[in-house]
Amino acid sequence: MGFRFNSSFLSSLRIRLILLVLLAVIPALGLILYTASAQRRSAATDAKENLLRLAQFAAANQEQANEGVRQLLMALSQLPEIRNGNTELCERLLANLLKQYRAYAGFGVIDTNGNLICSAPSTNKAINAADRSYFRFAKSTRAFAVGEYQIGRATKKASINFSYPLLDGDGKVKAVVFAAWDLAWLNKLAAKAQLPKGSVLTVSDRNGTVLVRYPDPQNWVGKPLADRNTIEFILQQKEGTNEARGLDGVERLYAFTGVSNASTSPDIFIRIGIPQDVAVAEADRLLALNLISLATVTILALVAAWVGGDLFLLRKVKSLVTTTEQLRQGEMSARTHLTYEPGELGQLARAFDEMAETLEIRERAIAKLNQDLQHRIDELQTLFEVIPIGILIARDLTFSNVQANPAFAQILGLSPNMNVSSTPPEGNPRPFYKILQNGKELTGDELPLRYAAVHGVPVEGKVVDAVREDGSVSHLFGYAAPLFDEQGKPRGSVAAFLDITKLQQTEAALKASEERLRFALEGGEIGTWDFDIASGKIVWSERCKIMAGLAPKDETNYTDFINAIHPEDRAQINTAVERSLANREDYDVETRIIRKDGAVRWIRSIGRAYHDGQGRPVRMAGVAFDITDRKLAEQQKERLLERERAAREEAERANRIKDEFLAVLSHELRSPLNPILGWTKLLRSRKLDEQASERALETIERNAKLQTQLIEDLLDVSRILRGKLVLNASPVNLITVIQGALETVRLAAQAKHIEIQTILDSELGRVIGDGNRLQQVVWNLLSNAIKFTPPGGTVEVRLEQVDNYAQIQVKDNGKGISPQFLPHVFEYFLQEDSQTTRKFGGLGLGLAIVRHLTELQGGTVFAESPGENLGATFTVRLPLLEDTQELYDSCKDALLHVSTTHQLPLSGLQILVVDDEADMRELVVAILTQSGAEVKVVASAVEALLALDDFKADILVSDIGMPQIDGYMLMRQVRNRSPEQGGQIPAIALTAYAGEINQQQALAAGFQQHISKPVDPEELVQAIALLVGKV
Repeated sequence: MGFRFNSSFLSSLRIRLILLVLLAVIPALGLILYTASAQRRSAATDAKENLLRLAQFAAANQEQANEGVRQLLMALSQLPEIRNGNTELCERLLANLLKQYRAYAGFGVIDTNGNLICSAPSTNKAINAADRSYFRFAKSTRAFAVGEYQIGRATKKASINFSYPLLDGDGKVKAVVFAAWDLAWLNKLAAKAQLPKGSVLTVSDRNGTVLVRYPDPQNWVGKPLADRNTIEFILQQKEGTNEARGLDGVERLYAFTGVSNASTSPDIFIRIGIPQDVAVAEADRLLALNLISLATVTILALVAAWVGGDLFLLRKVKSLVTTTEQLRQGEMSARTHLTYEPGELGQLARAFDEMAETLEIRERAIAKLNQDLQHRIDELQTLFEVIPIGILIARDLTFSNVQANPAFAQILGLSPNMNVSSTPPEGNPRPFYKILQNGKELTGDELPLRYAAVHGVPVEGKVVDAVREDGSVSHLFGYAAPLFDEQGKPRGSVAAFLDITKLQQTEAALKASEERLRFALEGGEIGTWDFDIASGKIVWSERCKIMAGLAPKDETNYTDFINAIHPEDRAQINTAVERSLANREDYDVETRIIRKDGAVRWIRSIGRAYHDGQGRPVRMAGVAFDITDRKLAEQQKERLLERERAAREEAERANRIKDEFLAVLSHELRSPLNPILGWTKLLRSRKLDEQASERALETIERNAKLQTQLIEDLLDVSRILRGKLVLNASPVNLITVIQGALETVRLAAQAKHIEIQTILDSELGRVIGDGNRLQQVVWNLLSNAIKFTPPGGTVEVRLEQVDNYAQIQVKDNGKGISPQFLPHVFEYFLQEDSQTTRKFGGLGLGLAIVRHLTELQGGTVFAESPGENLGATFTVRLPLLEDTQELYDSCKDALLHVSTTHQLPLSGLQILVVDDEADMRELVVAILTQSGAEVKVVASAVEALLALDDFKADILVSDIGMPQIDGYMLMRQVRNRSPEQGGQIPAIALTAYAGEINQQQALAAGFQQHISKPVDPEELVQAIALLVGKV
């Protein structure tokens, strides 16, 4: 009953207002108490600080008094009455002094043994002060000293003695003068300090003995200060404050400090204390005043709360309560009807009415939402029934009733409204179906629907097989999720399954198709690529990466791809990509790609662009394959075709040149034969006189030499073209070379009345070269100049130094060279005019030989001509020797000369000559016989072998081209013989087979030397003499 009374009592708003007022007073009360406590602490702190300053002031006064005593004793120690030891004079002086200084109890002088010499007041007793501390300190330290509390033996008063040593001339103590400070006098001074009531002032020595005590000095002087802990605290701190119980048992606040002096005697401490209640009296008064003020305010506030609460609050609250009750009963139109005046209640009334209006609106909205919710439930139920995805719902954890939508019932082969739980309530049939995973049946909590509910976690991407009663199987892909109650605990679950049977069949078919495609791509070494336009990333198949020389993990973008393309092909790639994206054209390019290892591969890439719904290109994809082998084959084929075309053109050109050359060659070979044959017939007729016969022989010799020169030119060209031309290098004087060539052509020039002008630098140094070949070069240039210069013309030969070169120039004013033919003037078998109507003869070999011989010897040759009929200039430059004399001395002369010490160079030699042509046999016999040799001539190889048995020949000269056994076979048979049978006989091949290959065959067969026909008699004689050692 009491509990209900208290609850009802406290539920009153008026009581609560009163309690609120009281609660509001509590912080003020706490603040007052806290402030009072702080003021008490502050007052105590201030009191301690004031006491400490007072003690310090007293100590300072005491220190000044001590200093006055020291000055007084120092003055006494200097007076003769004291220093002379006259007792009577001393006591008279001290007695007068004592009358003047009433604070002192007495004065005196003590000898070094402690015996009193004189004093005031005077005494008849023998007094010894050797045990007094002030005497010992002054004597030992020879300085001013302060003693301890004592009762004077002469004065019979409580005092503190001060002493000062009396020194002789050597600085030794001869006596001690002292002054006794009357402690009663100090107590009187303390009484005049006007300390607060209850305060005490105490002066004590180092041992804690009370020297001065105010008040009641008679009760405390000479007694210990307090307990030993207080004394130790004072001695340790020297100066400070503390709270302690005094000698009279009263708790006080104390401040203490020491009185310092110049001696080694113990210190004096001054201690002042004040009662605690006196120190905080003002703070206690303020506390009482504040509490009375707070109580008065509290009573007034309670009265205002009692009266004003009903007037300003309770009536309006009752109106709010009434309106609330109406709203509770469903009267949603109820309102407070209060004025919305400023203030909380006005705002509350407004908010209450607005809330009521909002509740009325919300009520109508809830009704509308309920209607919409029912519509949504109907829609979800419809979706549940028609969606082609199988759905299961379990609304509790027993799973005795599992609802399936028609789609899932159809998957299981069950009726739409059937309970599909595998654990139906007792008495209900269990539907037949099985759920398998990887061929294993799932039971209990293994089923996705139950697993999600039991474990409270979703099951995602579960693939299972549903086996119906007829044995057919459906492949399902599904999710399951738990349903939670208000406490967050599972209360059931829901699952959704998609029949993926057809999808898996399609995937299997697609996978098989992809495998076939992959095998096809791998078999054809074809790679695939996919270019995402937005990101710029390119995905390459493994085959593409192999083509590009990339690692399997390498990733590329379009920039990397372009950087890998050959610089010459990048513009083509960019253009092809842009055209494919813009025009939707297929992308088909062949390009070179530079792999990381530097290798260049040809790649053909085919693809197309794909666009989104707005027609924007989003990606490109295609295939690529390596066409490097094909490109190399095409390039090789192109090179072969180009070479074949060039070779065909060159062959046609060579064939044309050959035909022209053969026609010219035939003409040039036949032309000398006509005068030879004609003059030969005339000579045989013996009808010519001597002069005509001489002209005939000269003509025959000139034309024979012309034919020989033609043949030599042909042989030189053959050697040059096969790189078999051999030079005998030695220092050469070009003036000698030019003069030799001039002698050769001088008759031809005279015949055409051509003037040859020479300008030769006689100071010019030598060059390294083959003198005969250089003479051949100059002779060819002079022959050409004379040939193409009309009668009466001029040919100039100039030799000079240009830089480090010797320059030979042959200049004429003849036919000249056309600008079209000038670049080809030094080519083989070419003539500016090869027609049958040409004016000038020749094979077109001379200038080609000049160019080659000059270049072989480190020189250069070039031709200049202003044009046709304006003459031509040919310039040959050869490098000069830096020190011709030194090189000349170091070189051996390559030209061998037949010794002229004998009139007949072959005298004494037996020579066997073999040739199938009688004319040649007769010519050789004539040449050798005239040179002093004994000659045996045979017409075949068989005769030669027989002749070797009878004729001891020194040398064999044999033709090559002979019937039955040629000269090569003859030489091999000779070499197979023993030395006694002529197997080591020296041999020379003298033959019309003048090619380089013929020379090599002759040497291989066993001949030591090869000489071509027609033979020069001097050359043949030199060769034989050289071979048999006649030179």
